[in-house]
Amino acid sequence: MLAEGNAYGDGDTSGDILEGFDVQFRALPQDLLTSSLVQASVFYGERQFSALQLVWPDGDGNFPGGEYAPAWLSDRQALSL
Repeated sequence: MLAEGNAYGDGDTSGDILEGFDVQFRALPQDLLTSSLVQASVFYGERQFSALQLVWPDGDGNFPGGEYAPAWLSDRQALSL
């Protein structure tokens, strides 16, 4: 998808990654970038960079943090949620 020129941003969804389900992309907060993406932080140094976390829904299509999403869904994808 990226090789084909598709780019994703915060809040975008895609049905091309996980068969039968949409996935969602969420921006990582700046404080997590340096603590969780250490190698990227070393590479970029003082320059700012961004990263997205792909999150997947439960079997009913509920995304983490949504009104009907079960607690376990956020627990299993908790990097930035």
